[in-house]
Amino acid sequence: QKILNAINANPYIVNYAGHGAGGLWAASTFFTSGNVSSLANSNRSIFTMLTCFNGYYLRTNADCLAEVLLKSSNGASMAWASTTETTPDIQSIMADRFYKDINAGTIKRAGDLIKDAKQPISGSDVGYSWELLGDPAMKIVP
Repeated sequence: QKILNAINANPYIVNYAGHGAGGLWAASTFFTSGNVSSLANSNRSIFTMLTCFNGYYLRTNADCLAEVLLKSSNGASMAWASTTETTPDIQSIMADRFYKDINAGTIKRAGDLIKDAKQPISGSDVGYSWELLGDPAMKIVP
């Protein structure tokens, strides 16, 4: 319930780092695709999900968490997530760059922010497996 309340407080960015799967964070009682219908986040936050498989949109039996959030009217305006397994040490380098760029305010578009965030890990599987679900031209101005 604490996670739902925090998201429903309309944060600009929702960031999760930890274990995950296609449709959940940590465990089935933490935050799942099933919880998305309970969101009342009228601002549609940006979701960055530093976990495995939350962006695995190739699943044929169910939408991944990123897709469910994007399709919800009270979910995400965009989601940046891994389509496969990921490693915390590499993804944290990428995430640090992403948030530093946002705070610097010099890069405004989502796609450009993500492109720049992937530069320090160029050639890494993590860089290749992370996808933006949403509009790369979306302005990010906190």
